[in-house]
Amino acid sequence: MDTTSHEDKEEIKEVDFKQKWVDFLADAEQNKNFHRYSPEKNGVTRLGAKLSPHPNTDKEIYRHLKKQLKPTEASDIWMESKNYICDLVAATNIDEFEENIETKALVEGEKKTCRCINDICKIMAKIYLKRPSITLSESVYNTNLIFPCFEAMLAMIKKNEHAPYFIPGEFELAAMTVQLKKMGFKVDKRKIYKADGIIRLAELGDLEVLVLETAGAFGHDDHAKTSFDNSKGMFALLAMLKTVADHYKFASVEEFRKLKLYFVQPSGKQ
Repeated sequence: MDTTSHEDKEEIKEVDFKQKWVDFLADAEQNKNFHRYSPEKNGVTRLGAKLSPHPNTDKEIYRHLKKQLKPTEASDIWMESKNYICDLVAATNIDEFEENIETKALVEGEKKTCRCINDICKIMAKIYLKRPSITLSESVYNTNLIFPCFEAMLAMIKKNEHAPYFIPGEFELAAMTVQLKKMGFKVDKRKIYKADGIIRLAELGDLEVLVLETAGAFGHDDHAKTSFDNSKGMFALLAMLKTVADHYKFASVEEFRKLKLYFVQPSGKQ
């Protein structure tokens, strides 16, 4: 008679699943079908809604892993401001839209959120004029839309205890340089990792928590560049993760699991 409970069976199944991943990654390290710079060759795997697995990946365990991704939910602060946003965008032309932005009173108790919404709307109004169009180049896309949105977001949390700040435009990712030095590599300043943007926490020793890689101009569908930048961002996150772990080397595993680092990749028309 089988007395194994449902919970025990699920736990056994989960352990078996994890072991399959361990075996797969161990095999990939020696498997010549994996490029030496592929994530699997380096003991990790990329996972996301629009990311395809490596052709040699076990499709069953990949699907199992993908199911564990939690769906993204809209933030409560934006849902609570829905009426405020609707009042701003209820305009028949660009002039009326800009007037709404300037005259709409801030909601008491939600002033920071409203100011952020106003800042974003001002950015959208400028984009609407298409001077120049964000489809012109990656630089225009970043300068006129992506960078200002980051600044608006950080302005909303400017009193955050960790003092986050944004560095735009081809700036060195310090975490990558630090980790390469620790591995004994001579760092060539001509070949350092430069990100399109970085967010650091000033009060935590300038630890990097977000890296931005924009894959071309708005609407520019370059699958090869998107895939390359995605892999590049993944290795950037690993370097950032290791740097945080080095900084807080006495932190518990439970606390470390709560850590969230971010890779932002504007691409195509999204």
